[in-house]
Amino acid sequence: MFPNPYEQSPWMQSHHPILLEMAVQLHKIGCECVPTPMKLDIRWLIAQRRTIDVLHIHWPEQYYRPHPRSPWSSAIHAMACRLGLSRTEKLAYLAHFILAVKVCKWLGIPIVWTLHEIYPHGQTLTNHSRLDRIARRYLIRNVEVLVLNCESTRGSVVRELGHPKHIVIAPLGNYRKFYTDMISDAEAKTIMGVNQGELVFLYFGTMRQHRNGLQVIEAFRHIQDAHLRLFVVGQCSGEIAQAMERAAWRDWRIRCFFQLIPNDEIEPLFKACDFVVMPGYQYLTSAVVALALSYGRPVIAPRYGCAVDWVGEAGILYDESEPSALIEALRVATQVDVGYYKFLAAQQGEKLSWSLTARKLLEAYNLARETRVSR
Repeated sequence: MFPNPYEQSPWMQSHHPILLEMAVQLHKIGCECVPTPMKLDIRWLIAQRRTIDVLHIHWPEQYYRPHPRSPWSSAIHAMACRLGLSRTEKLAYLAHFILAVKVCKWLGIPIVWTLHEIYPHGQTLTNHSRLDRIARRYLIRNVEVLVLNCESTRGSVVRELGHPKHIVIAPLGNYRKFYTDMISDAEAKTIMGVNQGELVFLYFGTMRQHRNGLQVIEAFRHIQDAHLRLFVVGQCSGEIAQAMERAAWRDWRIRCFFQLIPNDEIEPLFKACDFVVMPGYQYLTSAVVALALSYGRPVIAPRYGCAVDWVGEAGILYDESEPSALIEALRVATQVDVGYYKFLAAQQGEKLSWSLTARKLLEAYNLARETRVSR
């Protein structure tokens, strides 16, 4: 599996514990994850050709773009810098990636790709690099099985990248096991300084331009109600943070915390809020939505991607093409039975299962192997 789920690093533990959990659950049903190098090394593929049954890729951009810890990447980068050929550098990485995929085919190693987003973070269907488009369209033509996290993403993926040989749906699991569960909602509200009778919206996660944090603040300010609160929490670049602070400073109901939140501080945030707002533009898969449901928090999000399947009735979905849709969604949230929505969200969260994820991945692996044998 790329990235290697057994890489014992703080980054893997804090940012992608889902890969570690996938490895654990897959082991329970008879799969072993072979320790992998940092990139799709062709020599490694040849040496491991009798060991590998399936090659599983999660984020291919890590392998057709430079990797700061890879000696090969460092050498290519240094050469390109001396020659002043940034385009040549990009083509070198892309060529190596394409060659690695071809070597897999020559060796009879089937590839499974879990596609979390159509394009890497920070890019959209209308604003993405040519490099990413070429690499991802090439990969989707050459994988045996494409894994999606929900059925609702199928149409968008096929329209943009093309038809893979096979598609398997493998939803994500419940995120509660990665975070603490030690305090009550009332205790969390006290910790976060929330008074009785106040309705709290939480916008959480790394702030990127197309995650529309500024839009959340501006939409919230349209609703004049002294009993509402908005927490804006997450790591944020200087330019985006300044724009959001300017929009929020005149409204005392809004609190901004632009910093990386340690895992042990996640629980008070989510248990103190009543709705989690995730207005990201063209997001197929949102870990924030899965985390919100895992804590039994209803979600306000665009009617797009996995939010359609995961949230269902446990939140408020809106049409992101309508300019005032988010404002209306926030207003509706102030008028509904919040307790009932939390009950529905908890039910949805319980449906998220890593053992189900593993079973569907095993189905994808077996299908990939059968497809390879049948050729």
